[in-house]
Amino acid sequence: MDVPRDELDVPECVLSGQVFRWQVRADGIAEGVIGAHWYRILPAATGYAVETNAARPDFERLFRMDSDLGAIRGRFAAAMPSAPLALRSGLRLMRPGCPRESLITFLCSANNHLKRIMPMARVLGEFGPALEAPFPAHAFPSWDTLADLPESELRARRFGYRAPRIPAVARAVRDRGGDDWLAALASCALAEIRAELQTLPGVGPKLADCIALYALDRTDAVPIDTHLWQAATRHFFPEWDGLALTAARYAAVGDAFALRFGPDAGWAQLFLYRENQVNRPRTRRAAP
Repeated sequence: MDVPRDELDVPECVLSGQVFRWQVRADGIAEGVIGAHWYRILPAATGYAVETNAARPDFERLFRMDSDLGAIRGRFAAAMPSAPLALRSGLRLMRPGCPRESLITFLCSANNHLKRIMPMARVLGEFGPALEAPFPAHAFPSWDTLADLPESELRARRFGYRAPRIPAVARAVRDRGGDDWLAALASCALAEIRAELQTLPGVGPKLADCIALYALDRTDAVPIDTHLWQAATRHFFPEWDGLALTAARYAAVGDAFALRFGPDAGWAQLFLYRENQVNRPRTRRAAP
């Protein structure tokens, strides 16, 4: 694929807390799985060489190649002239193609960091059928398989309190219609999406926004973690610097992003999240 690196930086994208069953090898090759699609992405002279069992439109959808990154960054800069982006310019908001995988793996992100989330996501993937790929790869398991995961086995694999929660959420989503329920939910108002998702076991406002953004493709959703809270207090609410992120403040930050960035709010949170994470590493690395 002939694409400039300032239009697509694959390692930056797949290691930025948007997807979890990926690795970037020392030679720069990125290998990962989304749903039942595996990708092996090699740096090339003018872009990337891509080996995959998916079609080209799947790859382009995954990295939102239909979005004009320069225009989005330009709108961000105009809306926030006080926050120049000190980031690699090829960072793109990803569009994972398996809502089931995004929902379940983001359950592992609560009170966690990427070095632990990614191995947990790989463990969950191993319960799915093996794929014929040039590296060990599995399709993400079905709702039925996830619903029947033994709590004891997940605890033995260091899932902690998430061990009962993951199958409980899988059962709840399956019983509501599984993939069809998620597809219907995606077209609802964002407030309704958040409310519905928060009826799932252990899903609070931040996880609901992560699921809305990455599982349901709602780019108006703004997950607020430690990094984004720090960025928000620096740029929007300096009077809250050093204070705890309460439910009321969470809502206020989300409203501020919606007002300033509109449908680009999800992109803006990614830019500010990564900018704060890279340049102000005051906390352990966490998923958005």
